Amino acid sequence: KLTVMRLLLLLVLLGVTWSRTEAVCDSTEIVNGRNRCIVKCGFGDKVCECAVGFEECELTLVTAEIKTSASYLVVGEKPNEVLRPGSNIYNINATTGEAFAIKSGVCGDYTNNSQHNCTEPNWVDGKNFKVVLTLNGVIPAPTVIVDEGATIIAHIQNTYFSQATSIHWHGLLQFNTPWMDGVGGITQCQLAPGTTFTHAFIADVPGTYWYHSHTGTQRADGLAGALVIRENDDTREQVRAAFANFGIGPYLDFPDRHTLVLGDWYRGTGDDDIYNLQFGFYENIPITQIPTSGDSAYSATSSYDGGEVGPIPFYSSLINGLGRHESVPYTASRLSEFTVQQGMLYRFRLVGAVSLYAQRFSIDGHNLITVATDGYFIEPIEEVQSIIIHSGERYDFFLNATAAVSNYIMRIETLEAVPECTGDAPFPSINNYAEAILHYEGAPGDNGIASTQYQSISQSSPKRDCTSGPKCNAVNCPFENFHPSYGIECTNVDKFKLLINTSASELPDAYPDANHLFFLNLNFEGEGTSPSINGRNFVLPPYPPQINRDLYEEYSNICNNSQNCSDTANSAKCICTHRIVLEYNKTVQLVVSSYGNFLTAHPMHVHGHTFQVLKIGYPDYYDRNGFVSQQNLDIQCDSSFNITPSAQCPVRQFTCTNPSWRNGDGPELNIQPNTPRKDTVIIPAGGYVVLNFKSDNPGVWFAHCHIEPHQIEGMVIFIDEAIEQQNPAFDELTMCQNYIFNSEEFYAKLQFDPNNAVMNKLSIFSLMASLLAFIFLF
Repeated sequence: KLTVMRLLLLLVLLGVTWSRTEAVCDSTEIVNGRNRCIVKCGFGDKVCECAVGFEECELTLVTAEIKTSASYLVVGEKPNEVLRPGSNIYNINATTGEAFAIKSGVCGDYTNNSQHNCTEPNWVDGKNFKVVLTLNGVIPAPTVIVDEGATIIAHIQNTYFSQATSIHWHGLLQFNTPWMDGVGGITQCQLAPGTTFTHAFIADVPGTYWYHSHTGTQRADGLAGALVIRENDDTREQVRAAFANFGIGPYLDFPDRHTLVLGDWYRGTGDDDIYNLQFGFYENIPITQIPTSGDSAYSATSSYDGGEVGPIPFYSSLINGLGRHESVPYTASRLSEFTVQQGMLYRFRLVGAVSLYAQRFSIDGHNLITVATDGYFIEPIEEVQSIIIHSGERYDFFLNATAAVSNYIMRIETLEAVPECTGDAPFPSINNYAEAILHYEGAPGDNGIASTQYQSISQSSPKRDCTSGPKCNAVNCPFENFHPSYGIECTNVDKFKLLINTSASELPDAYPDANHLFFLNLNFEGEGTSPSINGRNFVLPPYPPQINRDLYEEYSNICNNSQNCSDTANSAKCICTHRIVLEYNKTVQLVVSSYGNFLTAHPMHVHGHTFQVLKIGYPDYYDRNGFVSQQNLDIQCDSSFNITPSAQCPVRQFTCTNPSWRNGDGPELNIQPNTPRKDTVIIPAGGYVVLNFKSDNPGVWFAHCHIEPHQIEGMVIFIDEAIEQQNPAFDELTMCQNYIFNSEEFYAKLQFDPNNAVMNKLSIFSLMASLLAFIFLF
């Protein structure tokens, strides 16, 4: 039976009518000889997909501040709709699972709100009732799907009441369009309320990407969505043939149905989290209440290597905007569902839209085949039980739907354990997780699974126990390996190989020249032990350097790696706009480390480039529990390591603001055409990663830890690449500026006489007329 189904699937995949999409354009145009598909994405639309075969894809995304569990009246026509508040608030009956209105409004009761053109509530975790930031009124933002090579024309309309914003297209190279990268204050002006910014750029490399706010903490409040670039026919055939060499394929690819956006969710807003991170979290009192000396502050949680992972208390996690807070009954929640047909092979996509917590993804009763990361196919890693997704990363996997027809739990779980440094592994998981449902056609719930069935599905779903039986395989661990007692072995990025080789023209060398080797240490240093790179806390400049170069150079507090930032006496000058400058078309090497007083793994993201991962240097680990015992000694810091092991609990007291190789040129490095490529990579606590790329994309590119609180507080640097070769921005993009007070001009303006305003204008016109007459006569 399965063989026949596979043959039928092969005929479909190789046939003229490729069944990958059902998208149609709302309208089409021919603009400058290019065919354009216009998609009118409206409020409540979870997918914005352009039809196949168009050279341009035009869509509109509208920001909206809304309350969770609320429905809003939609007024107007797409794409110029507006939301009207004062509508309904809904809840879910914990016994029946039915939604009902707890505040009546124009949208009526829940069963007929569609008759009034009202939005579906964003249920999120079923617990948290707060203001969230959305695009087109949905969490996550709509999944945008376009063809490889198409020009994306995305109109971002900011209708927020009081917040500026900017939208970054994460992983897109933006070749020749650096001012479209979407980093407010760096590549563009912040998009003020009531204004529109039109992004236009080429969807050049097919794969799984995403877009999100790059202003403040808006990403943590919901402003993020997936972006999928479909392979064209030639690329798809090349990929299909490459997988066939491994005995894999054909496969079905439905990005509108099988893209999972993983998120974390918090009690307060993103801004609340930043300030509480500085002063402490008090979980047992209201978020607005002043703590007393009798209230206990939250203590950060740790991972399986002893590194800190939870400086902010876990609240909930979401899969495609839905999840369940631990205090909410299954019946009173809503979970995402993903449908497959038995016997088929499917491509799924994971997007790490989390702001803080890494998530370990798995599907009960199924193994995964990891096939791509950050837009690049890799040689398949089979028999995988879990994939770990860090903030900013994307991973694609194949799912062989050969299990019994039933419903299975898809789960994400944080890497928080209950470690005790004086004890022996294994340590129990804290068990912070979220769930979704993998539904086989023919199982109960073909028309939608009732929430009254969630708990029984969860209880009967066959979760894998890695401590008994064969060992589990986890892809992309933030440490070299789990302690053997956990029964989990890691396959990390340094073991990946590209499925399709990098071309010779794109491949950097293994070793750069001395001017293009940069050591970047991500840790918490300075007087306030705040997030930094090489002890420098990044602050945004007063003018975006990509579009206001002269003013940026004149008014910014620019720093590089020449300042001494190893002691608190220099703290003030080490709070600065930190940058490195690159010459054009050179091999660039970033040695990114996580050394210092705090043990934390950091996901490092570089805009404008993908980089080859040449090496990961791991620390040493204790045999008894897998904790970091000694930072990797390949790198020398500006002060000697002072690590005093005490009953398997190392004490670290050193800074690392000016790192370098300890022994001359460092370890031996090698680069091959199949060396893995990424745009976001995890830096192990106490270790380092060597990243190489070519400086062939002139522009101003952000590079930062993708954990949102770390980035906001200063763990950032920007790359000023090939300044003379940068493509100038449109004049209209350079309009944002500071007002610098000038007393002489100010007091001159006070002399303005409104009564003479008309005469003054007439006098100017008369003078101009006289000049024109003079020029004409002579």
